Amino acid sequence: MILYARSACKSYTRSKNLMDHVFAKLESHALTLESEVEERTKELIEEKKKSDILLNRMLPR
Repeated sequence: MILYARSACKSYTRSKNLMDHVFAKLESHALTLESEVEERTKELIEEKKKSDILLNRMLPR
């Protein structure tokens, strides 16, 4: 019975550490994706401004 309890405690500790690791990786990945989306959104806004300026030059008024 004691061996079973030790085994259960060890597996719980391992799985907890594993889940902590998985959650940490997921959080890190989410933050990386959020910053990448933010950066690309800024780039998109800048390119849209450039294309709007170009279109305004090309179209007759």
